[in-house]
Amino acid sequence: MAHSGGPGGLSRAHSAALGGHHEVLDELEAAARRHRAAARHALEAASLLHQSGSGRDGGAQGGVSESDVLLRERAALMGSHKAIDGALAQAATAHEALLRQRSSLGVTAAGLGGILARVPGVGGLMDAIQRRRLRNDQVIAVVIGAVVCVALWYYVLRKR
Repeated sequence: MAHSGGPGGLSRAHSAALGGHHEVLDELEAAARRHRAAARHALEAASLLHQSGSGRDGGAQGGVSESDVLLRERAALMGSHKAIDGALAQAATAHEALLRQRSSLGVTAAGLGGILARVPGVGGLMDAIQRRRLRNDQVIAVVIGAVVCVALWYYVLRKR
């Protein structure tokens, strides 16, 4: 596999994998922000409920006591906090995995650079292998495209 000049000397595949992990991390951080906002909203609702419920019928609301309402709100808040903790733990795990992968890719890139510097013909050989793989991929793409075109042509002719 040829060594590309991507960020930090990483190959395209490694850069793509790293980008995918960053997307997952961003999604998890967004989920954590949503859960925090939901928890904050529930706390505000509980506070408002507590303030408004104290002046009505001694705290009774249609057969439900104020303590029952507060217990339900507390349970909802605990569930929100648990979900937030889970999302943050998952984000932290993903972050640690990304750091480990970054470290191992750096070591691999350095080792590959050392091999390329010590053995003069390896760079040319790797470039030749990459060119051949690219040519093979192009041939396969043309064959697949031709098959799709023939299938569409057959489908259109059969419909008539």
